[in-house]
Amino acid sequence: MSRRASRIVKLQENYIKKGRGQGTGDQYQPFIQAHDNKVASEGWITRHKGWKTKRIHHTLSEHERKYLYYCEWLDSVIDIREQYPLLPLERTIEISN
Repeated sequence: MSRRASRIVKLQENYIKKGRGQGTGDQYQPFIQAHDNKVASEGWITRHKGWKTKRIHHTLSEHERKYLYYCEWLDSVIDIREQYPLLPLERTIEISN
């Protein structure tokens, strides 16, 4: 594994230890958060207080933000978990390879 890849894996493991990508409702913490600033994107990184979950949602694009607004209005949606990690990481890496 390259140096960069091992740093990324270590960072992801630290996120999991901190509880990111886990929980429900107002206890959920997004795996990638807007202030991480690790996303290769320009613009539209926003934080939005959710009506349903009563917590801050971190969106990383205009499309995510618009979809979040759409989900807020759907009666059938009871919880929103953005930036959800595909765990276990080993299995995700195996599938991607």
